[in-house]
Amino acid sequence: KDSTGANGPSQVSKVNDTLYGLVFPVTLPALGFATYFVQPTAASVESDPVPEAPAAGYVLQNQYLSVTLDDTGGIVGVYDKVLSEGVSIKQEYAFYQSSVGPPQASHAA
Repeated sequence: KDSTGANGPSQVSKVNDTLYGLVFPVTLPALGFATYFVQPTAASVESDPVPEAPAAGYVLQNQYLSVTLDDTGGIVGVYDKVLSEGVSIKQEYAFYQSSVGPPQASHAA
């Protein structure tokens, strides 16, 4: 459901033998955010599948920019059509996995 409570199309995609992902189209404002709620249902509801992106070389473009994506959806290049200049990009993701230590007093007053 979106922030107005409206349901939208979604599909479960198998990532590997033990992991599945939920895929659904979203609309995001520029430099903003949107809230979506995921809830289990008692039964699946048939709907049109969410279209998958092409395997590689997918390009998003408008009259100003052309952005090339790799097979994982990562940005690999941006071309400025107005300036006729482009740049190759290597987009990487990282995460920090924290650990729980011994309990300590916070000394917060």
